[in-house]
Amino acid sequence: MKVLRTGAIGLLASLLLTACIEVEDNNNNNDIVNAINELDITPVGPTITLRGAVREAGTVSVLAGITVTVSAGTTELGKALSSEDGTFEISGLPTSSAIDIVLTDESGEFLTNVYSGETPHTQSSVGYQDIGVLLISEPLTVSFEILTSNNSPVPDLQFTSSLYSASGSIAPEYRSESTYDETTGLYSITIPKSINTSLYASLDVDGDGEADYRREDSPYSDATNLYLQDINQYPVDTVYLYALDEALSQIEFRLSILDNDFNPLTTAKVMIDDENNEEVVSSYDEASGQHVITVNYDRYSNDQLRLVIPSLEENGVMYESAIIYATPYDDTLRINSSNANGYLNYETDLAEQVNIPVELREGFPDAELELIAEHIDTETGVYTLYYSHPISVQDNAISFYQLGSYSVVRGNDSDTDLLLDGSSQVSQLQRLQETSAVLSLGNTRLTITPTDPLLPTFNYKYNIGFLNLIDQQLLVDLYNDTVDFKASITSDTAFDISELVLDNNNYWTQGEIITPFNTAGESASPFNGRDSVYLYLPLSASSLQYFTLTKRIVTSQGTVTGENDFYEIVRDGELNYYSNSTAYIANFAYNENIISSYDYGRVVTGSSLDDDTYWLRVSMSEYMYDNTDSSQNTIQFEYAYETKDGQFETGALTLPVN
Repeated sequence: MKVLRTGAIGLLASLLLTACIEVEDNNNNNDIVNAINELDITPVGPTITLRGAVREAGTVSVLAGITVTVSAGTTELGKALSSEDGTFEISGLPTSSAIDIVLTDESGEFLTNVYSGETPHTQSSVGYQDIGVLLISEPLTVSFEILTSNNSPVPDLQFTSSLYSASGSIAPEYRSESTYDETTGLYSITIPKSINTSLYASLDVDGDGEADYRREDSPYSDATNLYLQDINQYPVDTVYLYALDEALSQIEFRLSILDNDFNPLTTAKVMIDDENNEEVVSSYDEASGQHVITVNYDRYSNDQLRLVIPSLEENGVMYESAIIYATPYDDTLRINSSNANGYLNYETDLAEQVNIPVELREGFPDAELELIAEHIDTETGVYTLYYSHPISVQDNAISFYQLGSYSVVRGNDSDTDLLLDGSSQVSQLQRLQETSAVLSLGNTRLTITPTDPLLPTFNYKYNIGFLNLIDQQLLVDLYNDTVDFKASITSDTAFDISELVLDNNNYWTQGEIITPFNTAGESASPFNGRDSVYLYLPLSASSLQYFTLTKRIVTSQGTVTGENDFYEIVRDGELNYYSNSTAYIANFAYNENIISSYDYGRVVTGSSLDDDTYWLRVSMSEYMYDNTDSSQNTIQFEYAYETKDGQFETGALTLPVN
C-alpha cells in the first residue's frame, strides 16, 4: 500500500454521491431486491465512464492501490485500482442506473467505505461522470457503557454504523455492529477514525413501535433511536437511560376548596388536561370534604402540573377561577397558585397522596376580569387562555398574524401603480390568518386553533380584543392576552439532503447573468467576482431532530484545502442560533432600484434560487467565485441527521458554488 504525501490535485466536477451510515429495515423488500439483483444490466447502447480520486480522510493525502468497485446490487459492473496520484477510471457502466462505489484496502489498513449514487443519462456513445474525491479512513474502535439511573447496565441494545446502498442491499461484511461484553458492561464498535460517524441503536427493544427507553439528559426527546453523534470526534464514556414504563407515576391530589369562611365548596371541580392526563376531572369525597383527582406525571421531566378550578356559583355567590401549579423535582413537590385567596408558594414531600387547601376569591359585582394563565403550543399554534370569570367572545375580537412574509411589486408589473420602470418595491407584511375559538370550563377557558398549519421558522402573533364579562355584561380589553412566538413544527415536506444549495449571491451563476435586464429594459453588468458564500437549506430542515454538517474540503479556483468546520444546524429538534434565520428570495437585476421596508439581510436579491421562496441560510465563512466548467469552486461536506420519527442518515456530498 502506498500513501503518497503529494500536493493537492485538482478535483473533478462532482455529481452528488452519498456515503451513508444508516439503519435500514428491508424486511419487506428482500424479494424485490433479489429480483432486481438478478436482472441482466449489461449496458446496451451508450455507456458511462466514471472518474474520481481516492484520498485518506484524515490528511486528505492521495492514496494509491485502493480497489474501487462499482456494482448494482450484487452485480459487479467494473473495478479499478487507484493510481499513483489517487485517480481511477471505470468504463462501460450503464446510464441512469443506481450504483454503489465500494472502496476496499486489501491490506486492511483502511476500513471499507461505500458511496452510492446514480450514473447520468447521455446521448453520446460514451458519457463521462467526474465524481471528485472519495474518502477512506483508518479504523477506530470505541467503547462505552449504557446505564440506568441506578447504575444498572442496559445490555439489550444493538448499535449500528452501517453502510447504505443505492439498491438497499449492502453485503453484511460492510455493516459495522456493536458487541456487548457482559463482564465489563461495555459496548464496542469499530468505525472510521477520520470520517464523522454516528451510531444508532433502536430504543424499541420489544419491537412494538414505541421507544422503551429515553435518555436522562434529553427527557423531552421522543426519538425511537439512541443517537451518538460523531462519536469518532466526540467519544462518550457513559450514557444514562431510563425505562419509559417506569417513568410515569401518579399523585392523588386531595384539594380542600373553601369559601372565605373556610366552608367547603362542594360543587367545585378540579380539572387537568395535558400529555399524560386527558380531560381528567375530580370527584368529591363527602367524608373528608375534599375534591380528589389522580394525576399521571413523568418523574424525569419535571413538567409542571396545572390543576384548574373553573369559576363557579354556589349559594348565590360567584367564585373566580383559580389554578394550582404542582411541580415535581427530585423528592419534593413545589406548590404555587394563581388567583386564589392567599398566594400559595411552598414545598412539600413528593408522595402518592398530597393534600392542598385552597380558598377561592369571591367575584364581586365590580370585580375585574383577569387572565390567570395561558399556554401556546408552538407546533400547532393552539393558544389556550384561562380567565378569572366567565366570558364570551366578540366578533372579530381574535386576530392571528403570520409575521415576516414579503410581497414584491416590480416596476413593470402594472401601468397603474406609482412605481417607475427600473424601480421595484419589497414590503414586509403581517398576514392575517383564520382561526376557530371554543369556550369551555364554564366559559373560563378560551381555546383558539389556527385553520391552516403553521409554516416552520415563521413568527406568529395573537391579539385578543374586547371580551364580554358575562356576569357584568361589560366589554373588557385586557392588555396581557397577546403572544408572539416562532413556529417549531414538523414540516409536511420530508427533508431531502440534495436540496441544499451553495450561493455567493453575486448575480451570476454558471457563467451567466441571472437577471440580465432591469424592469426598465436596461442591461445589467454586475461584476463576476468572488463573494460571501452561504448555504441555503429548505425549511423542511426545521423538521429534523438533529442535523450536523462538517466542512471537509474546499476547492477554490481548482485549489484544494482541507477543512474541519463543524455546524450543528439542529439540536434536540430546535434550530441553532446561526441557522435560525429565514431568507426570502426576490431576484432583481443588479441595476434595479429597490425600495424596501424589510430587515437588512433577510431578503436576497442576486441569487440563483427561485423567486418568491423562503430558505434557511447559514454563512460558510468563505469568499469564492462561481463554479463553472472551466473553474472548480466547490465545498465537500459530511452530514448526519435524524428525523423526528427516528430515521437516521449520514454521508458526504459536494456542492458547487452558484
